[in-house]
Amino acid sequence: VDADGVWFTPDGAGGPLRHLGQDGTLGEPIDAMEVKGSHGDLTSVLLSLDEKEATSCGGVLRASDDLVWRTCDYTVESFSPDGEWVAATDPYLDGLGQNTVAILAADTGEVQAHFEIEDGVIVDRRWEDSDHVLVLTRATNAHTWQVMRMGRDGSVEQAVAPEVGPDYGPPF
Repeated sequence: VDADGVWFTPDGAGGPLRHLGQDGTLGEPIDAMEVKGSHGDLTSVLLSLDEKEATSCGGVLRASDDLVWRTCDYTVESFSPDGEWVAATDPYLDGLGQNTVAILAADTGEVQAHFEIEDGVIVDRRWEDSDHVLVLTRATNAHTWQVMRMGRDGSVEQAVAPEVGPDYGPPF
């Protein structure tokens, strides 16, 4: 769902996507597999997935069926509350979590900030506000969970103190 209507797959099995406007207009099919998020007339999508090569490509579409930009360097996910930025992660999602979080410009895909964890995995990421992403991490061997705050300016700071917890699920 975006500001102008809804994206859907006619066969319900993933791709191609079509946009149905609030006024009843049906957009042309777009070769995409999955909607990841939307804000205003912009929608982040998974465009392709190659499980054999462990790669994927994503991008941002306009409700007018136009591909605004495409990347195979990241999986494009959720938009910031103001819609100016989009959170992204590793180009192939597999295993316990990811190693990367990036903030990209929603209109160009340009990397604004990039954070990579060295010892552990990134389990989740959520916008705190339009300038910061909260990043839930788990250390590989210590079973230590923490929440980091990543800023558009590239800053990274601890938001919640580390806490020992179970392998699958944070203690807080």
